[in-house]
Amino acid sequence: MIQDFGTPLEIYVARALPFTYLKLHHSIFREIVFHLIAIAGAFAVIKTLRITEEELGWSLPDRIAAIKTSLIYGIACWALITLATIYFWITNNHIFSRPAHQDAYMMLVMWPKHFKIWTTGIFTIPDILGIFPYLNSFITAPIVEEIVFRGVLFAALSRRFSLGWTVAITSLLDLLLHYNLPGFFFSANWRPEDTQALFYLPRLAQILFFSIAAGWLRARRFSLTELVVFHSIYNFFASSFTWSIT
Repeated sequence: MIQDFGTPLEIYVARALPFTYLKLHHSIFREIVFHLIAIAGAFAVIKTLRITEEELGWSLPDRIAAIKTSLIYGIACWALITLATIYFWITNNHIFSRPAHQDAYMMLVMWPKHFKIWTTGIFTIPDILGIFPYLNSFITAPIVEEIVFRGVLFAALSRRFSLGWTVAITSLLDLLLHYNLPGFFFSANWRPEDTQALFYLPRLAQILFFSIAAGWLRARRFSLTELVVFHSIYNFFASSFTWSIT
């Protein structure tokens, strides 16, 4: 039996389809459907509110240096989030563990000696068919999400709110898209002491930090093209490398 993953809405759509072999999470067909719905909704908002290309940030960078800057920012964002996750792991597993580890605080500075990183994701796919979810992560998803969040929603909200509030609201909406927050906070089976909370909270923080970083770049007049590059390179590193501390 195929296990369904995703938000309740995703599962409902997948189960409603007549193609049982397309019920896998991140199936190509389902991703296409959701992306088309998102683009159609964004286009409707653009027409209704008469959002201009300048408001959307829909322009091509006039210099190659701008693309290089987006690449650097994407890698830097991944590195910062990874570093923060490492320190959270050390704090949770060494400093606040019971019983406490000896020299627990030394791990805050000595962790590079025990740090290992290796490639995963697209570098370990068994066959060519396995590349499609990663192409979605590196290309399609960044394009659609940047158009919707840092393009249409950012332009619409910035008419009514300050840049700070616009970044905050679009970041929270982006977070809601990526995570089933209602299911996490209101699940009848969830308890505050559940260890799953220690997994979810860092993930929530990672998504929120990335969304705020993308919103900050948009507020600094980055074009959607530059943001797509930023998003793509971040997704590439986030899904292609993993680490452990032994």
